Amino acid sequence: MNKRKLEDILDELQIKINLFGYKYWITAVELYLKDNTIGMGEICKEIAKRYNTTTSRVDRALRHARERKEETIQRYFNVNYDIDNSVFLALLAREMEREEW
Repeated sequence: MNKRKLEDILDELQIKINLFGYKYWITAVELYLKDNTIGMGEICKEIAKRYNTTTSRVDRALRHARERKEETIQRYFNVNYDIDNSVFLALLAREMEREEW
C-alpha cells in the first residue's frame, strides 16, 4: 500500500491531519487491503487494540472525520449516495487498488 498516496487523498478531501480519524482511516485501509472480507466491526476492534483505545471511540473518530466532509467525498469519488464508514472504506480501498494497477 502506498501510504503517501492515501495521505494525499485524505488531504485532498480536507480531512484534518490532527484528527484521530485521519490515522485511523490509514490503518483501516491497510487492514482492508490485506483482507477485504473483514468488516468494519473487526477493523475497529483491531485499530482500538493498536492504539490502546475503545472500539466505540475508533468508530466515532472515523465517522467524525468522514461526516464533516461528506459533500467533498461525494464530489471526489463522483457518487451521489450517502456515505457511511463501510462505503468510505471501500471507496478509499478501490482508489488505492487502482493506483497499484
